[in-house]
Amino acid sequence: MNILAHFSGSLQVPIEEVTIKETDAYMDHLLRHRKKPKTVNCHMGCIHAFYEYLIEDERLPLINPVRKNYRLRLPRPLPKHLRDEQVATLFKRIDDTRDRPCSC
Repeated sequence: MNILAHFSGSLQVPIEEVTIKETDAYMDHLLRHRKKPKTVNCHMGCIHAFYEYLIEDERLPLINPVRKNYRLRLPRPLPKHLRDEQVATLFKRIDDTRDRPCSC
């Protein structure tokens, strides 16, 4: 409800007249306010679900203004490195000589 209140408060047109233009503008608004991609995706998913509810359950003759599968890419964290003790433990458990480190 909070997300929908923020969205409807940002609109200059009634909910029934929202187009892709307004939803894209709302996404830009969130990004300008430094919202993270996960938060933006959450907002857009909520708005998409709301319009699906209006279309399917309330049978309003609307077109969903949120593009399907329109999401921001989420950053992928870098893998964490192993400590020296963890590397030693890992190599102790390797039985196959093929997987052992080279002693060149």
